[in-house]
This record gives sequence, C-alpha cells and structure tokens, in this order.
Amino acid sequence: MNNFEKGWVIGFLEGEGCFTSHKNNGYKHIRILAASTDLDALEKLQTIAGGNLNGPYGMSKHNNLKVKNPKPYYQWSLHKQKEVTKLLEVIKPHLSSRRQQRIEEIIGSADEIEEQIDE
Repeated sequence: MNNFEKGWVIGFLEGEGCFTSHKNNGYKHIRILAASTDLDALEKLQTIAGGNLNGPYGMSKHNNLKVKNPKPYYQWSLHKQKEVTKLLEVIKPHLSSRRQQRIEEIIGSADEIEEQIDE
C-alpha cells in the first residue's frame, strides 16, 4: 500500500468504517466493516486492503417494518485476524482519537490478539 492509498483508506474508514469484535469459542475476533451505496468506492477499498464485498442489499428493517431503501447498498468487511491486525497497525495512528479509542476498546491488549494469531 503506497502513501496515497494509505491516506485514501484512512479517510474512507474514518468516515464510513466500523470497528467491531465478537467472541467465538472463547477467542476475540475483530472485524473492520464499511457500508456504502457507492460500489466503486468499496471496490477500491477491497483492491487496496483486501477483504470481502457483499451486496447489494435493498431492504432495511426499521421499527419492525420493511422500508425500501432508495438505493441499494454494499458492505465491505475484513475479518481475517492477521489482515485486520496489519491494517490497524497502518491506519490507527492516523485516525481520530474517537476511532483510536474504539479500536483500543475492541482490541483490549495487542498481546491477546498476537497470542491468538500465533496459535
């Protein structure tokens, strides 16, 4: 990833990214997600950072009613732990303090993630 691409990914994920985790079989799995109606932007993100691209999705649930979205949306995700860790190492120092704090919350300690990756 060159510096221009890194800046583009940082900007896109600062605005559209979601950093989340869940536990499965006692292990913490961290994911980076982004959703957009702009397929070309998500395709660019996938080309630069890898990951998966899903969609289109056109229905959303709101108060138990199905409401048709005016435009279909797509979702990009990065969930392989080595890839997530590598990308976070590159982008985290350049994200806003709010995003950095969220990443710290989901990671816990870097050692915990490294131990899981090494297993």
